[in-house]
Amino acid sequence: AGESRDVVLPRYGSLRGEVRRADGNEVGSFWVGLDHLSGDAGPGAQFKAAEGAAAAHFAFDWLPPGDYRIAVEFDDGASAVIPRVTVQSGQETECKPVIAAFPVSVTGKVTGPAGPVPYARLAASSDGFPSVDASADEEGNFEIALIGGIPWSIRVSGEGHRSQNVAITPAHEGPPLWIT
Repeated sequence: AGESRDVVLPRYGSLRGEVRRADGNEVGSFWVGLDHLSGDAGPGAQFKAAEGAAAAHFAFDWLPPGDYRIAVEFDDGASAVIPRVTVQSGQETECKPVIAAFPVSVTGKVTGPAGPVPYARLAASSDGFPSVDASADEEGNFEIALIGGIPWSIRVSGEGHRSQNVAITPAHEGPPLWIT
């Protein structure tokens, strides 16, 4: 007679999500790649949003359970990353929206009534994004990397000067920002 063995098949999960652009532009065509954080490369797939759509959805089925990194890239260079999403065995995981944007280098000069403000501190914040800090040099010049196309509030402070909030929405390209 033959030998009998129990075989346990792994249960897989699925991952669903939404992609939007921070600047509100049409989503168009985009690539979503998954990396299993155990070190194994995960699947990737090309998706295309409906014409004129401001958001699009992606889905991956039959994923081994575990933690994944999600990377999204658009044809025009905009990108986004969600560093960790956990896929559970036998469950559908809905990740938070992936908001893709262009990084923009905002440069400018902090000045006061008497001229440049050396070593001024800048703290930029925007809903749903990590805050970004920077400092001006001895001439008041600064450079700060932000996500373009969305509104930011920059709190500027310098020794001997009253703090000030400046609202900006950096474009993909544009003139320097002068803060006075």
